[in-house]
Amino acid sequence: MPGIQYRHIIVAVDGSDSAGRAAAFAANLAYCCEADLTLLYVQPKPRQEPTDPAAQGDTVKPQPAPAAEPAASDVFQRARDAMLLVRRALNQAGIVIEEQILQGDPAQVIVEYARNRPESMIVMGSRGLSRMRELLLGSVSSKVLRQAACPVTVVP
Repeated sequence: MPGIQYRHIIVAVDGSDSAGRAAAFAANLAYCCEADLTLLYVQPKPRQEPTDPAAQGDTVKPQPAPAAEPAASDVFQRARDAMLLVRRALNQAGIVIEEQILQGDPAQVIVEYARNRPESMIVMGSRGLSRMRELLLGSVSSKVLRQAACPVTVVP
């Protein structure tokens, strides 16, 4: 039986230490498999509250993001900083590294991005959420593990 060949390794990065460890793991894997590597940063969309609390369903009109939401340039800079840290740590000769900055629900975007790339796998860090928060919200890595159609490796 022929071995599985991963041609594309997708690394979810967010600037955390665990994402950095995941990127280092993925770089070694990419080097061994002669695979391309994508650093994928997903910025969650700002939550929009209804303008009328009594409004329901399709009648809700989104309002502008509150002033506390980061400006688009700040989000882009945070993403670039996270990727730059990872790129500096990788420095593996011969690894093709692509960078993508997308917006949306992080788990859904990561899963969909991988779904559109044949022979890919996802590598990501575990964020170490508190047990209560993970029970209530679920972590991005847990959601990706449940929804992805390709192999997923979660690096502690």
